[in-house]
Amino acid sequence: MRTPIPVIAAIAAAAAAAMAFAGCSDADAGRQAPAPHRRPWSDDDVQKPAWIADPTRDGTIIAAWGSTPSDAVAGRGAMRDRALDSARRELARMVMVKVEAVLKDYVAESGAGVTSFAESVSRTVAVQSVKASYQRDEWIHPKTGELFIWAVADPSFGERLARTVGETAARDPALDAHARAKLGADQGFAELDRLLDRSFSGDAR
Repeated sequence: MRTPIPVIAAIAAAAAAAMAFAGCSDADAGRQAPAPHRRPWSDDDVQKPAWIADPTRDGTIIAAWGSTPSDAVAGRGAMRDRALDSARRELARMVMVKVEAVLKDYVAESGAGVTSFAESVSRTVAVQSVKASYQRDEWIHPKTGELFIWAVADPSFGERLARTVGETAARDPALDAHARAKLGADQGFAELDRLLDRSFSGDAR
């Protein structure tokens, strides 16, 4: 039995209308305001220790923090070792960068060899800063389980930093006669101490 032509036409028209409606719906959907942006995971609501934001206490101490991800297999002891190692590496990096910059300014007039000399001395002093450091505090992130450790250089290291740098520099074979004379003339390393204090306190004046 054949379907009458008017019925076929009606079905075709209905299908076309449905497709057109669907097309309009898609177009309308495309013109709708985008969904509100969802912020990525955040820990803004987590209260953190003050030393996370300011490990040096506004330049009054020589310190840095390090961290390690949560690791249930390794255990708390291994995590603490990793975080402390991270903190000490950051402490050494900070000391090396600052001491190197200060020494370059301090003996800039000596010309050639200043860079290698400053790098050599700053590396030695950075190692000494690590040896003089200790764990001051630790904190575990309540959402991630990440362990943070605050490493601080012994106060005596900071107090004698200029003398340590000066004496280390004086023993460095890369030190030329001009720089050696400058160190010798700087009684009590007063100028060096001033430059280091300004550098570690963040005072750019």
